[in-house]
Amino acid sequence: MIRIWDVQHQQCASVSGAFSIRVFAFQVKDQQEAERKKMASQEIQQALEAQTKVISEKQESVRNDLAQVEPAVIEAQLGKIC
Repeated sequence: MIRIWDVQHQQCASVSGAFSIRVFAFQVKDQQEAERKKMASQEIQQALEAQTKVISEKQESVRNDLAQVEPAVIEAQLGKIC
C-alpha cells in the first residue's frame, strides 16, 4: 500500500515538475518578448526625437525665410492696391 502511494506521489511530483518547467519556459519567453518590445520602443523613441529635431530646424529656417521676404510681399501687395 505504501509503495502505491509512493509511486503516485512520484508521478504527481513528476507532472508538477514538468508543469513548473513549462511555466518557467513561458515566463522566460514572455520576458524575452517584453525586452524585445522595450528595445524596439526605445529605438522608435530615439528616431522620433531625431525627426522632431529636424522638423524644428526646418520650421525655424522657414520662419527666417518668411521674415526676410514678408516685407517685400506686403509692399508688393500695397503697390497693387494703390
